[in-house]
Amino acid sequence: MRDSNHCVIRGCTTTYSDYPTELDIYQNPSLTNIVTGRGNQLLGCTFAYTALSGLTIKGVNNTLTDCLIHTCNYLGAHKASVDAANSQGLKIKYCTIRGSGRELIHFKKATRLQIMHCDLSDANRLSNDTGALKCWGTDGAGSVIAYNWVHDNQGSNTVGIYLDNYSSNFFTYKCLST
Repeated sequence: MRDSNHCVIRGCTTTYSDYPTELDIYQNPSLTNIVTGRGNQLLGCTFAYTALSGLTIKGVNNTLTDCLIHTCNYLGAHKASVDAANSQGLKIKYCTIRGSGRELIHFKKATRLQIMHCDLSDANRLSNDTGALKCWGTDGAGSVIAYNWVHDNQGSNTVGIYLDNYSSNFFTYKCLST
């Protein structure tokens, strides 16, 4: 769905979508499950068992609702289960995202992001010094992270919600982190 506009995907399941048959230790496999463009909706979908990101979702005013994303980034690369970097107005709501080699949601340079009412767990199985949700150097431009349950984060020196250096304009409230 690269450069797609106003599409609705409901109830799809994708597994092992970027399973590398040969692995070059100096290069990551190609990314799959990419959504860009405007006004796209993914509803009740499942993305699972990926070497890198389960879903890359960028563009403007796209929505991810009631989806299950699990067991992603088993290579432990600098990728997240959901790569939302550079998105604008992305809404992630009522999703369950669990089991990742690194972050569950990475949102560097994302603006007007909403992550709400999600169950987020078991991040950072293969990494340290990061968070289940993470950005750095990002002006969130009014982004909201609220009503989430962030739990069972792995690794040492990790936290639930990590708004790293030079990040601002995020509203984070009523999240339970255990």
